[in-house]
Amino acid sequence: TGHFVVFVGFDPNERMVQAVRDGKMAGIVLQDPVSMGYLAVKTMVAHLNGESVDQRIPTGEYVATPDNLEEDEMKRLVHPPKFTGDAFQPAETKYRIAVIPKGTTHEFWESVHYGAEKAATELGNVEILWQGPQSEGNVSEQISVVHNMVAKGVDGICLAPNDSQSLVDAVKAAKEKGIETVVFDSGLDPSYTDFVSYVATDNYNGGALAARTMAAALQERQTVESSSSSQ
Repeated sequence: TGHFVVFVGFDPNERMVQAVRDGKMAGIVLQDPVSMGYLAVKTMVAHLNGESVDQRIPTGEYVATPDNLEEDEMKRLVHPPKFTGDAFQPAETKYRIAVIPKGTTHEFWESVHYGAEKAATELGNVEILWQGPQSEGNVSEQISVVHNMVAKGVDGICLAPNDSQSLVDAVKAAKEKGIETVVFDSGLDPSYTDFVSYVATDNYNGGALAARTMAAALQERQTVESSSSSQ
């Protein structure tokens, strides 16, 4: 008999989605980048309006499997909408919110941008200033973007830090100028907590979802093999 390997992946691409559709992968654990951008902006505006917000806001974790891949919600998560149009321009701007991703070229961040603009459009009086490094991992460029947004006098910053340590000083400098930060996607150094909220995927839960999906697939494979060998 051949040796079968059960494969569960994280974050989709087209080859992985097709592999799940063909039954060659047991599942893909998914984030929700649209909700991440949406909730980051909504949380910052709620804070600016004097409302209390949670220190930690989870954006949800999901798993696409051959059984649910064609469901509408799973289609949205596997192929999340991306920002492609013009930024929302409010007739009267109450808040200008800087949204600073880790990078601007990967489609994940285009979906975060879509969510941020969706929040601004719903709120009606918020302008998004979207700017980040062209490529992920460029810490010095991202720090420069934070300082530039502070110099522009934005009302709040939503930041996906490229480095948990290096961005702390930039967030502190913004705070000293009266500009607070919502952190999203990846956290800052755990010893620094002087920010509005942390909006992100629960990676622990994502790992647990992967493990449960793996266990179910292994159990199913074992049942099939046992049935075949007994015939």
